[in-house]
Amino acid sequence: IELELQYLFDQVRNLIKLGKQDDARDLLRANYQAAMDYGSKGNEVAAALDVIALGYMAIGDLRTVESILDVMRKVVDGLKDQEMYLDSVLMHMGSLYAKLGKPSLSITFYQRSLQIMEKRYG
Repeated sequence: IELELQYLFDQVRNLIKLGKQDDARDLLRANYQAAMDYGSKGNEVAAALDVIALGYMAIGDLRTVESILDVMRKVVDGLKDQEMYLDSVLMHMGSLYAKLGKPSLSITFYQRSLQIMEKRYG
């Protein structure tokens, strides 16, 4: 899934560079719907939503970023700290909340991410 998500983000970034924000938005919207339909593995859905939120941030659509973060919060709240990708997803969520001007939420996600990394790496 990591390679697929990197490919998605690269596609979105290239569309934005070409000035095709509407195409990038359509691609993100389709992938958001696919992630919501998939729904069986929370950590993979969280990782997909993470990339999608980063894509919308690159477009500058802050309202959609905030909406996706609300969905992501529900997904990550149900995940155990041992899940793959969770520390990275939480770190990105903290960064996105900081960029949205929500420092208290940002700190919450940074702290959980750091706790996971401390458990894993010491």
